[in-house]
Amino acid sequence: MTSYGDGPGAVDGHVEFMDDWPARQSQDIGWAYVSITGAGFIEAVTVVVVDERGAAKIREIEWGRP
Repeated sequence: MTSYGDGPGAVDGHVEFMDDWPARQSQDIGWAYVSITGAGFIEAVTVVVVDERGAAKIREIEWGRP
């Protein structure tokens, strides 16, 4: 996802969280978007977190800008 850039990536402080969205399923805890920047790139990771028997687990992950 970031191999075309120069050097490592870092979370740049742009983070969004939702606890309600149109595709939310009953066991979903939340949706989170985190942007990652580095020399020559801007990307992001989006995850949906679900409550699985009392433990938070990632149900869905999307790499790269949506």
